[in-house]
Amino acid sequence: MPKSLGNHAIVLGAGIAGLATAQVLSSYFSKVTILERDVLPREPAPRHGTPQAPHAHNLLAGGLQALHSLFPNFEDDLVSAGAVRTRVGKGLRQERP
Repeated sequence: MPKSLGNHAIVLGAGIAGLATAQVLSSYFSKVTILERDVLPREPAPRHGTPQAPHAHNLLAGGLQALHSLFPNFEDDLVSAGAVRTRVGKGLRQERP
């Protein structure tokens, strides 16, 4: 793949997919702009455009590994923001009817 694909890339959405995409594109474009309809909070908090934000979320090992390759301190940053490390099958109990 060529080192530069262009001068300016635009990414729609500042969710996890948009931010990861912007990080990848930053290696190939001199400028990357992320367009987001919501005002981003300074602290971790649900946003109007993300109705699923208050739900519990899990990040599996493969996703963590992929995000860590893009953002080297990703796991530590998550924990600093309040994420809780768990072991799948050991650190979480889910009951369903």
